[in-house]
Amino acid sequence: MIIKAAIEKKADEFLAGATDMHVHSGHDHVERLMTDEEAIRQALRSGMKSLVLKSHTRCTLEGCNQAQRKLGVQGAAFASMVLNSWRDMEDIAAIEKAIAGGLKLIYMPTVMSANPLNPIRPDGKRMSLLEDGRLKPAVVRVIETAVKGGCTIATGHASGAEVLSILDRCHALGAPTVLVTHPDYWVTDMPDCEQDRVARKFPNVVFERTLYSILNEDEARRRPGTLAIVAEKLGRVVENIRRIGARRTILSSDLGQTWNPPPAEGFGLFLQMIASAGIAAEDIRRMTLANPCRALGLYNEMIQSEVELALAEAKGSFTTAFDGTLVGFADAGDAAFGVLNRAVGPQHFLPTDVLAGARSVVSVFLAFGRQVVEGNSGGLSPTPAWCRAYTEGNQCLDVLITAAAEAIRRCGFRAEVRRASHHLTNLHEPNVGPALLTSCWSQRHVAHVCGLGTFGVNNLLITAKGCAGRFASLVTDMPLRPLAMQTEERCLGKQSGGTQCMECVKRCPVGALSSEGFDRMACWNYLVANNHISRDAETPIVNVCGKCSCGVPCSLLGRDSKKADEHDRTQACGVDRGPHALSGSGGAGQQSV
Repeated sequence: MIIKAAIEKKADEFLAGATDMHVHSGHDHVERLMTDEEAIRQALRSGMKSLVLKSHTRCTLEGCNQAQRKLGVQGAAFASMVLNSWRDMEDIAAIEKAIAGGLKLIYMPTVMSANPLNPIRPDGKRMSLLEDGRLKPAVVRVIETAVKGGCTIATGHASGAEVLSILDRCHALGAPTVLVTHPDYWVTDMPDCEQDRVARKFPNVVFERTLYSILNEDEARRRPGTLAIVAEKLGRVVENIRRIGARRTILSSDLGQTWNPPPAEGFGLFLQMIASAGIAAEDIRRMTLANPCRALGLYNEMIQSEVELALAEAKGSFTTAFDGTLVGFADAGDAAFGVLNRAVGPQHFLPTDVLAGARSVVSVFLAFGRQVVEGNSGGLSPTPAWCRAYTEGNQCLDVLITAAAEAIRRCGFRAEVRRASHHLTNLHEPNVGPALLTSCWSQRHVAHVCGLGTFGVNNLLITAKGCAGRFASLVTDMPLRPLAMQTEERCLGKQSGGTQCMECVKRCPVGALSSEGFDRMACWNYLVANNHISRDAETPIVNVCGKCSCGVPCSLLGRDSKKADEHDRTQACGVDRGPHALSGSGGAGQQSV
């Protein structure tokens, strides 16, 4: 059955922040609907984050860069190269140069593939990738070059035997991701049972499922501008998503043909159809946000997306309302980590103590919702809702940081999680150091090194979302772009040298905070004395207070503004990261530092 679907002219909600990994533009072996510039412009106008430009006859790197410069945007488009001639396949120097210039995706032959299902082209010899059942040396060199340069291999229109050989080689070389190109399309048709076997054997494989795969091409050519959807093909794509999983799937349009609607419009309708078939919105966003970031080697963005998706999926499990997350990144070798044995204590771990061979550290801040923060602003004792928020915040962070770690591990890297609490040396690490009520892994200090904020007079880290929330982190050997450690002072008391604000000092029920410093033991004793509140409320027993993070100017910093603090996320790592930046020591108002 063919469904004739007219395209609506409004931007689709599913396109917001999405990446279309397969857009045909510019000059090619046939006429295309849009130039590179027009395709990028339309994608951005539709609310999309980015797209990947593809041509069967040219590397799209130059056109991609020129169009972005003309439009004054960066990161809105990425380039691919299709190896449709042996000359291109054997020119390793050109491939290396393209990768160094930002090439993200290399396709094995498409229109020139020797796959017997591929239409015969009169303008050149078909390219068989195998010789005596093994990949030809030129193909092996391309794969090795791509993996070494961090560029993802896509299987193109390769035959079944060729695809398996490509996947074997990529897996042996430790490629984080390999893209199986439209396995549901009639030219590259991979049986469902074979897709299952590939998914089990190769954990680095992601399947690209395209709108073009489910079209009736003849009908589309007769009715330009209208999509002719074959219902049975759509059903197969949906079933494969359900069976193999959204985490192993990328959705893309594969549009740009003159007889089809513009790519962004068609892509939006495709996502609507997938949603109407019962695929969850979070899974659709995973297949159009997080997974494309993975395939493009944008690991920071992949982790941020996975954390946001995990929060969206977990919210229904908690009574506490949370107000979003921030994710920070640091180089595991940053000298600032070495300073923590003075800022926190000699027992503090280095990232390499947590994970041998560590390369990066990731920190996640989970912001408490306004209602729970404002509810805890009055009185001397913490509210039951604040006690519950502490417990559920830790539980939620366990979910978020585990989701980030699993995403990293799916790419073949290691990750060691450090949970949101339970790092006090005298309580949980008795053999690490003296009972100083300090931490062997201070989440706040780690978050500071990861670029998430600066310390206030209350000894809490003030982030772009304020200080009312919790932190968790992980250590990994995945290479990530570090954020610059923040130097902008957000604490009004520190800005003024103690002549303004100081509300956190005034609000401390036991005077543990003062302009002279922090009485750690007085704070701790008061926290312990409060654990009857959580017991009476029939929540897990916790030692909390939170008065220094509630009802103060930095509690909900930036929550009223829709403008994200992009400066904090995108600075180059060239800011002074010396010991002077680590001004906080110890903790205040809650159990774990």
